[in-house]
Amino acid sequence: MNSIRVYLRLKKEPSTTPTKAQDILPLFGHGRSHIQSEPDNPIDAAGNPRITSNPKPTGWGASPRRFTAPENGPSYSFDQKFPRIAKQDGKLVENPTQESTQTTMPSSPEDPPTGTNFIEESLAEHEAPQDSILRPLSFDDFTGQPKTIERLKVMVGAAREREEALNHILLSGPPGLGKTTLSLLLGQEMGKKVNITSGPVIDKPADLAGLLTNLNEGDILFIDEIHRIPKTVEEYLYSAMEDFRIDIMIDQGPNARSVRLNLPRFTLLGATTRMGLLTAPLRSRFTLQSRLNYYDHPTLQGIVERSCGLLEVKFEAEGAAEIARRARGTPRIANNLVNFCRDYAQQRGNGTITRESAASALELLEIDNRGLDEMDKQVMRVMAENYQGGPVGLGTVAVAVGEEAHTLEEVHEPFLIQEGYLQRTAQGRMLTEKGWQITGLDKPETDQGELL
Repeated sequence: MNSIRVYLRLKKEPSTTPTKAQDILPLFGHGRSHIQSEPDNPIDAAGNPRITSNPKPTGWGASPRRFTAPENGPSYSFDQKFPRIAKQDGKLVENPTQESTQTTMPSSPEDPPTGTNFIEESLAEHEAPQDSILRPLSFDDFTGQPKTIERLKVMVGAAREREEALNHILLSGPPGLGKTTLSLLLGQEMGKKVNITSGPVIDKPADLAGLLTNLNEGDILFIDEIHRIPKTVEEYLYSAMEDFRIDIMIDQGPNARSVRLNLPRFTLLGATTRMGLLTAPLRSRFTLQSRLNYYDHPTLQGIVERSCGLLEVKFEAEGAAEIARRARGTPRIANNLVNFCRDYAQQRGNGTITRESAASALELLEIDNRGLDEMDKQVMRVMAENYQGGPVGLGTVAVAVGEEAHTLEEVHEPFLIQEGYLQRTAQGRMLTEKGWQITGLDKPETDQGELL
């Protein structure tokens, strides 16, 4: 009945009248519990006890990855799944601000991924418990990407002086380079809440409206894989980013009406692994566009040594260098390799990560000294043996190796192209001379070459 009354009232009002979210959102099938509290009176109008159950919200009202900052300072909670872990009295403790703390160390994986799945699992869109330990707590703790860090420091400093929300930011680059970490650091530096979601989750305009209307002044909305937002939803972002409002259509046919929802000034932080799939109108609305690049070996070795120190793992400099050399220039992969090498050193060594133990552990994972795993080599072998090195379409290669095309494009292909093993052409993917050397096969002579 409440929805009917709201709807009838809206039909009498001009279409340009701003409407509060708590009045209009129930029309889209979302309960009042998402936007306002239940009445305090435990007895309803009929004199019966009021049911006050509070089920866990779903859809737009419940992001699975949500970080909040209390009034006394930003403190992030990962939906109670990944507690904040920090050092206290020289020990790693869980929730150090609580009265009772408990020393927590990341446990070894019962079934660590091996072989062709390790790289893909490392770059999957999920967070391991140990990642909360290894995340930097400030810009000064963040290693690498100096240009991007300097740009963010300038924007944060200016916004704090003006006491305004940050301008919209777009981060691009291969997975595992620190885009999500930077979003959390921005919330930490600004003292604001960070709401994390992903593009595929927002599949209709009502989902976006729910996310935006739940924000407070200055909050950060982080959308990972923003290039996967449907085009019908993307159009609603334009007015939200520029004018901090959103116009929602209700009803259909002759009775269709546009209802305007005013939004607080927020910061949209987008992340994408495929910049080319973003439309020009959406890209142009980001004040800062910064690309994250692969890390060089010295920088990555510093990250490995820092992670070993936080995990209280004994290591030698040569062992850290061996891990960095095989981590594909990606901090997330490096940290996962550190955990596996720690387990290997504990089970088959003296507990110290040496160059020999690290090399043996990584050979067990089928990751060679160039950072190539078995799937990388299989892709190149298929292209060489079946298609004479190309050009060949990505979908054809994916079917031949039994892998999803988007996995090859987002996980394996960027590194292979960066290192010069593959190249993209208008006709498809092709092996380079360096790629042919990896396969161990002779490059066939082309007809044009024979004519010459």
